[in-house]
Amino acid sequence: MALIDSGADVCFCSKKIGEYLNISFKKIKRVEKFLAANNKFFLTQPEAVNLKVAGKELRCEFHFTDVLPELTPIILGQVGFFDKFRIIFDVKKGYIEVK
Repeated sequence: MALIDSGADVCFCSKKIGEYLNISFKKIKRVEKFLAANNKFFLTQPEAVNLKVAGKELRCEFHFTDVLPELTPIILGQVGFFDKFRIIFDVKKGYIEVK
């Protein structure tokens, strides 16, 4: 399960999930800084992983961090998700379609 966030610039993921996927964060030298909605900065380590959505599988860069809430450990943002799929939010019918 993931949060589809049209306001997120990139895709984020909990480091706990990254560790489960056997990502070695000690080997990742690149660190990026982001500003959260609460106006606090946080650090991430980007790494490409396979993402399977709507029957399609593709490589997607996720920014792994240890500051995501447990209830939303994956955030799908503009680069890596919205730019690769057609997303339809139908509030009246109560569903989200990913093509």
